[in-house]
Amino acid sequence: MVISDRWEFICLDAEFADSRNNEILELSIYDISGEEIYHQYFKPIKTRKWNNTEKIHHITPAMVKDKPTFKECARDIQSIIDRAGYIIGFATENDIKHLKGSGIRHFTKKHVVNIREWYWLCLGRDKGYDMLNGPGLTVCAGDLGIYFPDDDAHSASNDAKVTLDCFVELARRFEDKYMSGSDNYVTDVVAEFKRVYSEAQAEYHRLNARGRIFLLKSDGGGYRLKRLKIDESPDADVVESITVDDRFRAEYELRRRFLHRLLPDSSAYELNKRDLAYFRSYSNKYVPLRAKHYKRLLQMLVKN
Repeated sequence: MVISDRWEFICLDAEFADSRNNEILELSIYDISGEEIYHQYFKPIKTRKWNNTEKIHHITPAMVKDKPTFKECARDIQSIIDRAGYIIGFATENDIKHLKGSGIRHFTKKHVVNIREWYWLCLGRDKGYDMLNGPGLTVCAGDLGIYFPDDDAHSASNDAKVTLDCFVELARRFEDKYMSGSDNYVTDVVAEFKRVYSEAQAEYHRLNARGRIFLLKSDGGGYRLKRLKIDESPDADVVESITVDDRFRAEYELRRRFLHRLLPDSSAYELNKRDLAYFRSYSNKYVPLRAKHYKRLLQMLVKN
């Protein structure tokens, strides 16, 4: 993997006083060569104690009482952000959100390199991890042979360095699997990753949308509709079931179809033979651009 400008890619991590506000206690930034180009502790302006987060990052009020405020250092931080084109991080969106809230700008045109995504594509999905619910940095690093003691975890410097090491190793594995040779520019590796990940993400959502719709006998009479994933089964007597490509769309369209059959003060439906025949014959197709729309429509229908 070829690097043309070591400052074009930066890896950052921050520690916070409280998740409910934007006050940053520590910020570390590395360039892609592995050099820490910025590190600073900050004295928060509004927050005096942070007992919950202190247990995680071990930054005490005494450690930062004589440090500068974030605002006093913002110009130096902004200059690093402005020079970079790519920002590497683990769960990067959280750090960027807090940096924006603290006055740092110009993130819109930056390429975000999220190590959670790289780990899932290169390793995590083969280990059975869900794309939307993967492991933390410690597990990811361990799986890649990058170890750091628990005592050092959750310091911004250590987390940023380990995250950068994870990126370098994951980029190497991605390059070996999906690209020819090891002399590709890092910008090209990231661009190719985005393409491959986008395809894998689309396939994940397509497969995850599949499921079954069940008709169950209701204790109070009539039938209940139950939506489950493809490998799940209800804890009730099943009258009928169908397999569909988009289970959220199926539940929405069937509930709309049977709306006039809804029993008073109940979530059950009084269905006749024609309704049951329609249920058995129902099918659909997964349409990526409409999938979220059907989820919203279903939420509104059930809520009302």
